[in-house]
Amino acid sequence: PFILTAQGTDNDGATVTTTFTLNVYNPGRMRFEFWKAGSAGVAKMMDLNGGEVINMGSGFPNTFNIHAIPDGPVAGVEFSGSSNRTDQAAPYTSSNETNGQSASAGVYNFTIKSYQSGSGQMLSQQNLNFVLNKMPYVNTSSPLSAQRMLSGRQFTYVIPSTAFKDDDGTITIQVVPSTLPSWLTANGPTLTGTAPMTAGTFTLTVRATDNYGAYVETQLIIEVISLIIELRPGSNYNSSTPPLQILNNGDVIPRTGLPSKINLYYVFSGTAVKSTSTTITGAVSVNGDDISAPFTASQSGTGFTTANGTYQVTVRFYDNIGRSGTPLGTKTFTFQIQ
Repeated sequence: PFILTAQGTDNDGATVTTTFTLNVYNPGRMRFEFWKAGSAGVAKMMDLNGGEVINMGSGFPNTFNIHAIPDGPVAGVEFSGSSNRTDQAAPYTSSNETNGQSASAGVYNFTIKSYQSGSGQMLSQQNLNFVLNKMPYVNTSSPLSAQRMLSGRQFTYVIPSTAFKDDDGTITIQVVPSTLPSWLTANGPTLTGTAPMTAGTFTLTVRATDNYGAYVETQLIIEVISLIIELRPGSNYNSSTPPLQILNNGDVIPRTGLPSKINLYYVFSGTAVKSTSTTITGAVSVNGDDISAPFTASQSGTGFTTANGTYQVTVRFYDNIGRSGTPLGTKTFTFQIQ
């Protein structure tokens, strides 16, 4: 609007002034707003310029309306396309002002016309389009499970697509780069790398993005477990007594000075390991299971007979005491006593 001042002067030079408002309209222009309706209550949510993707997150209303706001007085506004309605009184809405129209995921295309008062001549015709998009979400019935591995081992894991859902589109899965540890490489949902030698827990943020750019995130825990293998006497375990030797693959141990019975003790980082299963072949034959720390190759306090030769050891460790399912990891190594 413009504020104008008018002045009148008589023949004696006296003056009088007054002000008035001049409103200038562009009858061929409208703007649009997205409103919630129905039981959610009637309220404006956002302005619309066309081309928007409106994500239907938690609490999104079940019904909505498009409000057309002409730039000046009109006789009415006609909506066609995704709704069909002529409204002759402001507010000009795409459907019943209170009830609205159903908010379903999809593409909406409106043709909106305004008409001049009196003559009924069309003043403007504008097209408005937007998308109502259902956002992806985490599938709570198939959450990401923690991944565990031995330090120094190769690691490959494909993040399952079943961890997420999208009811009206497609999703792509990736790890947020800033949460990726230096020893891991991500190619989409596939993670590869070599676990560090030091134990640790790594929290990655996994993002599922739909075809409209909406996304949801969840966390993936990766635990690197270190394993120290101690060679100890077969007698009862004494934590204050150092082991006879820390074993590494290929070690050769002199027989001299070893007790008549020995045992292998497994020291894991963290608390994920709940049971172990050991097979030893070669110089001796041992099959032993343990369901509590300290985990041993053979019965604690008994051990197995010390013998010269090569010991071929396979130890599997589990996250349950029943040793069921896929082991958390398997370590195979050899050592010699001579």
